[in-house]
Amino acid sequence: MHAGLSLPRQLRKLCSPLGYHSGACALQWRRLARQRGLTAVLCYHRVLASRQRRKAGMTVDEGITSATFEAQIRFMLRHFEPVTPSQALQPGAGRPRFAVTFDDGYADNFLVAAPILRRLGVPAAFYVVSGYVGSHRRFWWDRLAALLREAPAGRLPCDGLLPGTDLPEQLPLTTEAERRDATERLGAAMRRRPTTELPAVLDRLAARLQVQERPAEGDALMDWAQLRTLAGQGFEIGAHSADHLNLAQVDAQELERQGAGAKRCIERETGQPVATFAYPYGGPDHCNEAVRAAVRRAGYQGAYTAIDGVITGQQEPTALPRVALNWPLGFACAHNIDNAIRASI
Repeated sequence: MHAGLSLPRQLRKLCSPLGYHSGACALQWRRLARQRGLTAVLCYHRVLASRQRRKAGMTVDEGITSATFEAQIRFMLRHFEPVTPSQALQPGAGRPRFAVTFDDGYADNFLVAAPILRRLGVPAAFYVVSGYVGSHRRFWWDRLAALLREAPAGRLPCDGLLPGTDLPEQLPLTTEAERRDATERLGAAMRRRPTTELPAVLDRLAARLQVQERPAEGDALMDWAQLRTLAGQGFEIGAHSADHLNLAQVDAQELERQGAGAKRCIERETGQPVATFAYPYGGPDHCNEAVRAAVRRAGYQGAYTAIDGVITGQQEPTALPRVALNWPLGFACAHNIDNAIRASI
């Protein structure tokens, strides 16, 4: 293990430029890859045109610009071998490997991210919510963001909105920062509630704010024709459930529909086998053993969480970690990878 991985977190962060530029990080990655395998599976949601600026009160995951995305992929190509997410399930030896994944199926994946990946020769998998593809349905976090974006300046009374949560009595909605904070706080509280309750919560919020929702153009999702195009270009299309529910909260029949049902639908529409699954939300509480067993029964070869880590050949195939890169600079990407390694070994 190189010295950076044994240092306290803040000190590691300060030392990350030295570790990266000295070559110590790359040396350690190659050593780990030879010893036990090393595959970093990158997790993305949105990639925006570089000049597009997200406004306050947009989605919980605001995405990254195309310039940042391309810089991150070029960084990975300098140090890692690109593989598909299904190939990442197989043990790798020798050079460190990486795979690229996208969750939710936003249209910018097709319009912005895929052309960059094709130009760089990098494969990827797009995990889509089968019941949303080609429809006008919107994810609850996009509805939440739209409501707070359109809300008149003032204060939002929170009493009775989400009973049992620790929300304050009121949330200010005057400045851009306040709208952003309200979006994050309400989103965090809603994530702790059963997914099936959330449409009613949003209806109460819309009535309380007295605003008419106006979907943002950037919230559009891919349709089946776009997914078939991606499949024809060699990209993998994976399943992210049928309705983006917290699968740990549903009964066995619904779990089968969300897993096996989504797989059948995507295969029928794209003509391509679906090998892998990505859990909605992806935390430890969202993919327990009962959920993982249902994924195995559905015939998926593997499944990805949103838990930070890298694949070293030791993990259960239906509980694989991923890593997020949050800056375009090489030393920052190296720091993210090192933190993911620490979480896995």
